[in-house]
Amino acid sequence: MIRGRLQRWNDEKGFGFIRPLNADGDVFVHISAFRGLPRRPVVGDVVNYTLETDREGRSKAINATIEGLIPERRPSASRSARQSRRRGGSPSKLAVAAILFAVVAASGYAYQVFPGIFQLLKAKLSGVTTSSPALPARPASSPTYRCEGKIYCSEMRSCEEATFYLRNCPDTKMDGDGDGVPCERQWCSW
Repeated sequence: MIRGRLQRWNDEKGFGFIRPLNADGDVFVHISAFRGLPRRPVVGDVVNYTLETDREGRSKAINATIEGLIPERRPSASRSARQSRRRGGSPSKLAVAAILFAVVAASGYAYQVFPGIFQLLKAKLSGVTTSSPALPARPASSPTYRCEGKIYCSEMRSCEEATFYLRNCPDTKMDGDGDGVPCERQWCSW
């Protein structure tokens, strides 16, 4: 380490010149050479520094400290980053993760509640037209529903249940336009 005295200092621009105690000529020093100081440098400070030559061959001070001042300890950037990761990252990352989870959950729910909608959307996007607007054909299975006196869409739990009631139960009021598709505004909207 070389010892010198700060001869000139431009606080607005953050640089100055050090005169080495055992040599002639001034050495340039930038504020970035002083790490973790509790105050800004002032003319007359005794400075310890390492000498480095830049690309143009000029000497400059690096790793500078002011005698008598204890540098403040600041956590390193990597330590701060580790602490941030432990806390769960930034709020923006958390928000993106929450939105992504909500989209996936909504898609799964829609697939369960509206089972035929994905095939219909795929057909519409590929330009294929379906022959009828009615519900897609389903494999024959034993009905899990039975006529229990429900007649309105508000009493149904799914498009499948509404379709069962429309086809198999008397006096239902779920197909206002008579096209064979029940509860078009609630359950069977294609």
